[in-house]
Amino acid sequence: MRAKEDADPIFTEADVCAYADLYVDAGDRSHPLASPVFADLSGLPPLLVQVGANEVLLDDAVRLAGRAGAADVEATLEIGPSLPHVYQHEYGRLDEADAALDRAARFLVSHLDAPVDPGHPRER
Repeated sequence: MRAKEDADPIFTEADVCAYADLYVDAGDRSHPLASPVFADLSGLPPLLVQVGANEVLLDDAVRLAGRAGAADVEATLEIGPSLPHVYQHEYGRLDEADAALDRAARFLVSHLDAPVDPGHPRER
């Protein structure tokens, strides 16, 4: 968290710790239900992890994808250069957000075997 704290416009280490306090209070932050980084990931379906290179959670995202792969779970990790936390929220205003959401949709469609709607504007 410290390596990207100056680059992340949304979160700081203190913010993440404050949210963790709200979530687990005095509980164990390394409990698998508190953080998927510490969970047994075996048996999960394929994962797509999208993270901005400029966010304090970058290392956690990389660890999550690595632990998933080590548990024989197909994991795709996408690191968006120079992008902040939840950059996908900027869809319609940021090309990288639009592209990330398009990739996420294709990922879901490919793994859910759902038909693609050819009438959808993104599919034309």
